[in-house]
Amino acid sequence: MTTNNNDKERIYVLGATGNVGSVIVDELLKNNNIQVTAYTRSPNKLADKKEKNKNDQHQLTIVQGGYTDLRPFYESIAGHTRLFLLVPDMEEMGNIKIELGKKAIEVGVKQIVDLSVASTSWRQYQALLPHQEGEKAIFELPNRRNRNSYFVSLRPTNFMSNLLFSAETIKNQDRFIDAAEPNTDYQDYISPRDIGLVASRILMDPVEKHDDAAYELIGDVKTPQEQAEIFSNVLGRPIRYTQVSSQTMYDIYINLGMGHALSFCASTYQPKNPMVTRGLPILLDGRNPESIQEWLENNKSAFMSDFWVSQQRHWCKYCKKFIANNKPSIEIHNNGRQHKDAVEKFLRDVYKGGQQKKEEDEKKLRELERIEKAAMKTMGSEYQGSDLSSKYSISNYTKSLSSSSYSSKSKTTFEPPPKDDDIQQPKLEGKEEWAIPSNIATPGQWEIISTNKKKSTSTVDNDKKDKKTTTHDNKPEFQDDEIEDEEDLKNFKIQEKQLPLDHDNNNSIDEQPLFKKRKKTGMGQNDKKVKRRIRSKEEEEY
Repeated sequence: MTTNNNDKERIYVLGATGNVGSVIVDELLKNNNIQVTAYTRSPNKLADKKEKNKNDQHQLTIVQGGYTDLRPFYESIAGHTRLFLLVPDMEEMGNIKIELGKKAIEVGVKQIVDLSVASTSWRQYQALLPHQEGEKAIFELPNRRNRNSYFVSLRPTNFMSNLLFSAETIKNQDRFIDAAEPNTDYQDYISPRDIGLVASRILMDPVEKHDDAAYELIGDVKTPQEQAEIFSNVLGRPIRYTQVSSQTMYDIYINLGMGHALSFCASTYQPKNPMVTRGLPILLDGRNPESIQEWLENNKSAFMSDFWVSQQRHWCKYCKKFIANNKPSIEIHNNGRQHKDAVEKFLRDVYKGGQQKKEEDEKKLRELERIEKAAMKTMGSEYQGSDLSSKYSISNYTKSLSSSSYSSKSKTTFEPPPKDDDIQQPKLEGKEEWAIPSNIATPGQWEIISTNKKKSTSTVDNDKKDKKTTTHDNKPEFQDDEIEDEEDLKNFKIQEKQLPLDHDNNNSIDEQPLFKKRKKTGMGQNDKKVKRRIRSKEEEEY
């Protein structure tokens, strides 16, 4: 199977938890003669694979590390025979690839399988240039062939997973957009799973079989209009394609946080006469590559929506902007130069703020010490040498400031209230146990209360007569409307007021209780004065 000894092959996989790397790890672990080392920033994503291979703890080794600090890789690459080289799109990607390749060849790695990029003209797209430079630099290393090290390049085209960028518009608007012509511009794609299967097959084949080969990987080619028809058939509802300008697509990618180079490439990339790689089934052990329709059926749930759902956008607190809330958009934004600059600026501001606060605190302390010295100088030498000076100095105050609040609390003690069991009570037995205590419900002394005798009916009648005869000391029997008897208010009833006519006033008015006389405006002396009558309390009783 390999050109090495009968010992187990040791294969190092970079990016082991990605769309491509996870497929490679799964395929390699199926072979018991291979030991796999997985390099990843998130080891917890490989916990399930580690559990499946718990019977052979040495078959899978996990190394936690990133691409900004390569020391974990340098310390763990020794002793491996093959390397799957994958570096995400980021600043200095080309230089990182070259450093990883040099170190692998230096420690004796016999085969490097590099995930590069589709073949385009040299420097045609700035975003693809680091891949091209890294591939060329590793291939041309002077000591590589002297050490019998082989270098295989995989050149995939657009990943089918890039279609997920249109998931939001397909779910909510039943359409997807692009700058390509709907019926004449062909777009090429490759499934990430097929890339992983090709890479794992090469890593398990003899190293001499593939030598220094470079494989183009194109799995399917379709126009935008054909893609819309595939979406409609798989999703079961009409999906339309809308062509927009390259500027519109460029602005969309910029808003997602992608840099200029990658946004320009994604919005203007146009392959020349793309065709499905004819030899791809050979690399896939006779299986045809996965088509767009097959990939879409396997990822149908990402584009389905039974009802409209408002997608909450992801807020980047460093860049102060919203981006699409899906994994590809967030990863592209986080790997962009704009986001990294914003993170560095945020950390610098935090460090600068801490330094400024520290300087302000020191300045306040120096000012307090200056005030203390000036006060000492003003009060004289007697105060400076006294105990009072040392006791209330600023320096002692600042030293004990943090502990003063706690010391005062610790010195203060409070006695808890006594419990009922602690109170000694006399023990009662027999009848005394059930008797009512003498200090409870004690009757008081009898008191003689004098009561006023009720007035006789004759005296009451005399009092009424006296009230009628008085005209100055007592209040009049009937008052103005504004002053009402409190007893009358309790028995108040609504009744329509009547104004008696002139011919009825001769006999009845004098007999009935009347209001006070009220003057009308503009009334002359000869005008008749009309009195209003109300019901008295005696009348209401009857």
